[in-house]
Amino acid sequence: MLANSWIISEKCLLNYEQNVTQETLVFFSAIIQHKMPFVILQEDHSLRKDELVTYYSRKGLTGLTTRHFFSVADAAVNRLAALYPTKKRAAYIGGRGLEEIIQNSSYSVTWERPDWAFVSQDKNATYDDYSYLLNLAKHGTKIVAVEDVKITKVGDTYHLGIGSIIDMLEQVSNTEVIWITLPQPLIIGEALTYLRQPKENAIFVAANLSKEIECANRAQMNSVFVGDTVLQEDIGQLKTYTPTYLVENLSGLLR
Repeated sequence: MLANSWIISEKCLLNYEQNVTQETLVFFSAIIQHKMPFVILQEDHSLRKDELVTYYSRKGLTGLTTRHFFSVADAAVNRLAALYPTKKRAAYIGGRGLEEIIQNSSYSVTWERPDWAFVSQDKNATYDDYSYLLNLAKHGTKIVAVEDVKITKVGDTYHLGIGSIIDMLEQVSNTEVIWITLPQPLIIGEALTYLRQPKENAIFVAANLSKEIECANRAQMNSVFVGDTVLQEDIGQLKTYTPTYLVENLSGLLR
C-alpha cells in the first residue's frame, strides 16, 4: 500500500451515478481489515455522522463508524478552540452535521452575543437567520464560514450557495469573516492530529485538484488523485495542481 494512514475525500466514495463501486468496496475492506487509521474528510455538513454511516451502509459500504468521519467544521472548531481558549461561546447556522459538531464541542452554545458564529449551507435558513448573522457581526461576533460553495444546482434550477451569501454579509457588515475551507492546510493538520499520525505516514486521497490536491501540496503532504472521479474540465489542471500519484480508482491504492 502507498501509506500507513489515510485522509480520504468523501467525494471519492461515489461515482458519477452516486453509487459505491466494487473497487471502492475492495479498498475499504482492505484498510478496515488491516486496522489502518483513516478518516473520510467532509466538506458538506448537511448530515450527522450517524446518518452518514447509515447512508453509505445502504449503498453497500459497511464497516464505517462515526469516528471515521472528520469534517472541515471539526477542523475549524478544534483549531479556534486551541488558539482562543477563553472564547467559549458559539452559535451556528447550518446543516445537522454542523449542529452536531458545535453541540458536542467544548463551546457553550448561546444565541446572545456569542464569540463565534459558525456557518454552513442550510437550505432551511431564512432571511431572518442571515439578518441575525449580520447583527452578530456588527456587534463583534466573528463569523466562521466552513463552506464556500458559491452556487448550487438542483435539476435546472440554480440557488445561491452559502459562499455567496457570506460574501454579501462580509461586504455589508464591513467586517472580516474567518474562512476555514479547502485548500487551507490547517484542515489536513487537524485531521492528522485527530488520527494521531505524522504527515510522513499519511496520504491524502483526493477527487478535486484545485482544492484538495492543492491543500495537500500546501501542507507538503503526499497525495493521490483518483482519476475515475475527475471532471473533464479538470484534466488540464493536472499540470498546475500536481498530485504525488494518480490512480484510476481506489483499488489502485492497494498495489
